[in-house]
Amino acid sequence: MCPILCVLCKGWDTERSPLLNSNRHEVLKPWIAAILWLILIAIESSALLSANNTSRILYPLLHFLFGIDWERFETWHFFIRKSGHVVGYGILSVLLFRAFRATLPAMSEDFRRAADLIWRGELSFRFWIGVVLIGTIVPLILLGTTLRAGAGGASAAGGAAMLALAGLWTFENLWIEAGQAVPLS
Repeated sequence: MCPILCVLCKGWDTERSPLLNSNRHEVLKPWIAAILWLILIAIESSALLSANNTSRILYPLLHFLFGIDWERFETWHFFIRKSGHVVGYGILSVLLFRAFRATLPAMSEDFRRAADLIWRGELSFRFWIGVVLIGTIVPLILLGTTLRAGAGGASAAGGAAMLALAGLWTFENLWIEAGQAVPLS
């Protein structure tokens, strides 16, 4: 049975599944946030908020604020929409991470403490900037520009690959450092 339905209907059967969190309210709150965000993404993906419809709103606004003509607006419109996708799905990944983290507690207390050190402790700046921003979001934006530029964007694709590898290296380094920082019990 689906873990979400278990929480909604009867709670966890902790005798049969000891790895699941038994506190229903602690589990339900992050799942509600993730589901609401998924609903928002579904609404944004509808024809109501397609590129043609958002240009009717954004073009007059950007033309009024910055004096942008239609040719320059098309490029800005593309990047605004793609940045919205990256931010929207990035927030969804954080919400799903929180939901699964609440549903499936850590295998040990040491693991939980190491994860907290990375997520919101003294290693969090390197995680959010090095892994999430430089290793994930910036490469996705560079790949978007590569797809937009066509064959001339090979250097952007190479840069995106190098940044993604740097983000992966940072992530691996953080896990090693966090594991060594937590005193073993």
